[in-house]
This record gives sequence, C-alpha cells and structure tokens, in this order.
Amino acid sequence: MKKIIIYYSFTGNNESLYRELQRRLNCEAFSILEPKRRTWLTILLDMLFDRRPRIELFPVDLRKYDMVILMSPVWNAHIANPMKSFIDKEKDHLKEYAFLTVCGGRQGQKEKLLQELKLLTGKTPAAVAELEIGKLPVEEGKQPKNGSMYRIQSQDPDTWAPEISGFLKALESVEV
Repeated sequence: MKKIIIYYSFTGNNESLYRELQRRLNCEAFSILEPKRRTWLTILLDMLFDRRPRIELFPVDLRKYDMVILMSPVWNAHIANPMKSFIDKEKDHLKEYAFLTVCGGRQGQKEKLLQELKLLTGKTPAAVAELEIGKLPVEEGKQPKNGSMYRIQSQDPDTWAPEISGFLKALESVEV
C-alpha cells in the first residue's frame, strides 16, 4: 500500500511527530503551507467564524496514494482550519485516509474528530488517534496548562508507543 503523510503544524509538535511516523512508514510527506504567517489571533478568528484560510497549491497528486495520513493540531476540539482547507480542496482525491494529532486530549474529543472528518470528507477514516500531551511524564508542577505551550521532546514518541503502534496496526488492516 502506497502511503503519504500530509501535515500541518503551527507550533512544531505535529511536524516533530510526522518525522517519527515517516521514519516508521518510510513514505513521502508534505507540509500544508499558508501564504501568510498565522498568528494566535487568526487562529481565534478562524475558529469563531469557521473560516477556511488560504493555503498554497499542493504539489502532489493524491490519487497516486492508497492511504493519506493527515496530521494537524486540534484547536478547541476541532481540526485546525488550515487542514480543513486542505481537505476541502483534496477530499475527492482521498482513496483511504487516517488522522493523527498531538493534542491536549479533551474528553470526548476523538469522537468529535471522527464525526468532523466524516462530515468534511464524506468518508469514514481508517483510523483516528490522539497523542495526548497530558499523558507525558513531566516533572511535578511542570505540566503545561495549555497543550499548545508544550513542545515535543525526543523521548515523547516512546511514551506514545502504544498509541502509535495501534494507529499503524489500523492502517495495515485497510484493504485497498
């Protein structure tokens, strides 16, 4: 099965994770880029008004891939708006897809993400996984109150190994 990772990362967390996943899958990966630099204000406005920001043209024909792995932050229990822009443009070219995120891990969020992905694409994803920052071991009193303030450390993927393995196993079970 030919796979590709498409990721959006505002803080660098999902970018760090894509490298780990790409190493394990030995596949191509591309970043969703925006022509204008994003700020916390634009994130807030996009969330409030469900705006779809402009993204740069995408250089890859996704029809060549059996599985597209989407990775992006989750903002207020919703997929980041730049990823929504990408999905709006490319949903007809997705044979199979899955979604993986580094996030704060709000209760019930995974089910919301699954429903949002179905609504955006018209298809059920092969897998949805959240790698929760709150599950990482940190020094007492150092746990970030806001997951967006945390930056992935080199040892963090080891902590998420069961979640990552489960996600990859779900991808292997997909028949194309």
